[in-house]
Amino acid sequence: MEENRKRKHIAKCRLNDEEFELFNHKVDKTKLSKDEFIRSAIFNSRIVEKPNIDFYNIKTELNRIGNNLNQLCRLANSGLAVDTNLIDQTVNEINSFTKKIGDEIFGNH
Repeated sequence: MEENRKRKHIAKCRLNDEEFELFNHKVDKTKLSKDEFIRSAIFNSRIVEKPNIDFYNIKTELNRIGNNLNQLCRLANSGLAVDTNLIDQTVNEINSFTKKIGDEIFGNH
C-alpha cells in the first residue's frame, strides 16, 4: 500500500504555542485538513525571495544619484548659479546607471 501513495514525503515543522494556536485556528476556519491547508499554502501563496546584494548596491547608488539631483534642483530653484560640470556629471551618472540596470535586466553584460 505504501508504494501506491502519491505523497510519500513527510515535512515536519516545529511551532511554538502561539504559532500552533494560529495554525490550528486558520485550519479550522478553512475547513480543510491540515495536509490540505499546507498544500494550499504552498501552491496558492506568494513567497517573496530576499533580494540579492546587487539589489541593495543598486538601491544605494540610486539614492546617491537622487540626492545629487535634488541638491542641483534646490540650487537652481534658489536662483543661485549651478555648476554645469556638476550637472553634466550627474546626467552621466544617471545614464551610466540606467545602462547598468538595463544590462543586468536584459543580460547584456
